[in-house]
Formats: sequence, structure tokens, C-alpha cells
Amino acid sequence: MIIKLKPNHVNFLVFILIGFIGFIVLVPAVQSDQEWQKLVDKAGAAYEKGDSTKALDLLKGAVQLTDSGTEARAAVLNNLAIVIEASGDLDGAESLYTKVIGLWAELKGSDHPNVTRTLGNLADLNHRRGQLDDALEAYKLAVATIDQNNTVEAKEVKRAIYVSYAKLLRELGRNTEADRILQKVFQKPK
Repeated sequence: MIIKLKPNHVNFLVFILIGFIGFIVLVPAVQSDQEWQKLVDKAGAAYEKGDSTKALDLLKGAVQLTDSGTEARAAVLNNLAIVIEASGDLDGAESLYTKVIGLWAELKGSDHPNVTRTLGNLADLNHRRGQLDDALEAYKLAVATIDQNNTVEAKEVKRAIYVSYAKLLRELGRNTEADRILQKVFQKPK
């Protein structure tokens, strides 16, 4: 997870989930010098160095510094779920991903790429757990949410979701369906 602040007239926090499917979560930052953001930055650095315990503690602190029901809280909780998952608490990560999906949907609408990204995280978690029916359902829901959005950001998310979904379909021997899924995102425009 790489967490950076891009300075310009509208700041964006970019969370990159490394080792999963490369989701990017964009959240407008109100102030670049907020204490919670400093903790998130430190957590990202700790996570990259392999110190998930420190990252976990820092993110828990960042949660406490964000307001309930805000994009900042949703972004921090999403990163917390990623670190919790990486530390092996799969039930805790699943519960948190579910909470974050609801929060993003409430804040941004159900077709927002952040909803889809977090659904993808949940689908990936279920896939790794061997809960293939749950993974399929989460991927289907992610595809349904992202197909409603045609922004550039959504197209990038769609590609990552479709590739992961197709991988699972291939594992299940559903190659024709996997090919159709991949054609939707890799076909060349006419």
C-alpha cells in the first residue's frame, strides 16, 4: 500500500494496494497537514517496509482522528482492512471491507469506483480463502457497479476487476465466460 499526497489546487490521496489487484482509491483531502494524514503516510511507509504491526497501530490512530461518515474515514478504514488482511485476520478484514463498501456507497453512490475497488478487495479475500461462491458474487456485484460508470478512473478499476474475475472463472473451468469478460475491457475501439 503506497500512500501519497499530491499537491495541487485539489489534493488527492492515492492508496495503491500492492499485492492484491492494484486498486487506487482517490479521496479529496481537505488539508494536507491533517494529523490523520500524517499517520496514514507513516503507516504506508511502515507497511512497505514489512512492519504491518506498526502500520496497523498507526492506522487505528488515524481512524480516531477522522470524523465518522467522511471520505477520510472511509479511506483510512479501507487501508486498515488491507493491513488487517495482510496480518492474517481474514474475518476482521472481511467485516471491515463490508463496512467500507457501505460507507463509500453512502458517500459517493453505489456506482463509484471506490465502492467497486473495495468490493474487489472483498472478492479477492474470498477467492484466497477458497470461498469461491462468495468471491463470484462479490465480483459480479463489482462488475455491475462499475459498468454504470464510464469515467477514466472507472475504466482503470473495471480492467482490474475484470481480470481478477476472469482468473477465478478460469480456475472454475468457465473459460468461455472468462474470455467474454476479458473482451469487454481489452477489445480495441473501432
